Amino acid sequence: PKLLTGFEDQVPPDYQFDTVSMQFCLHYAFESEETIRSLLENVSKSLKVGGMFIGTIPSSDFIKWKFEKLKPDELKWGNSIYSVEFPQKTIVDGSFVPTYGNTYTYFLVDAVDNVPEFVVPFEVFRGLCEEYNLELRFKKNFIETFNTEIPKWFQKLPKPLLDHMRRPDGTYGVSGDDKGAALFYLAFAFEKVGYE
Repeated sequence: PKLLTGFEDQVPPDYQFDTVSMQFCLHYAFESEETIRSLLENVSKSLKVGGMFIGTIPSSDFIKWKFEKLKPDELKWGNSIYSVEFPQKTIVDGSFVPTYGNTYTYFLVDAVDNVPEFVVPFEVFRGLCEEYNLELRFKKNFIETFNTEIPKWFQKLPKPLLDHMRRPDGTYGVSGDDKGAALFYLAFAFEKVGYE
């Protein structure tokens, strides 16, 4: 609040945007229901009808899948690129408990150094978005996104990125430990809708 004091006076209250983008940050707002509701209220009122709310978050589907594969006493998984560690088992009868503030520690080489983050149960997130007139238009994990979207842009990608994506057999894609880390994330897009 201290940082935003006076901000309302600088932007007209009816000024709205075509896109709100939240890359690799929204999951920090899932600390509490109050925090995520405040975020979504701000996103919704900042978007024009037809505007898009896009972002990247950890995939709760992937987290649940990994938990199901762990031994009963295991709370950590990962590879040479990333790791995830929970303080205790957090899935009860197929649902994340608690819904908000469900903490884990995340590491991503050269990017995130054992930082506490929060699970975003996607269907809970989707339901909250709908309460703020935001309807889901796109949800895919990074591998699905790569396979469906990258071919459209392949010729425009910089050579160093293309070289990194080249597999030993000459094809392009995400493989090995990179694939494990990429599966942790999903991309989403919600459209601001208006009702008469």
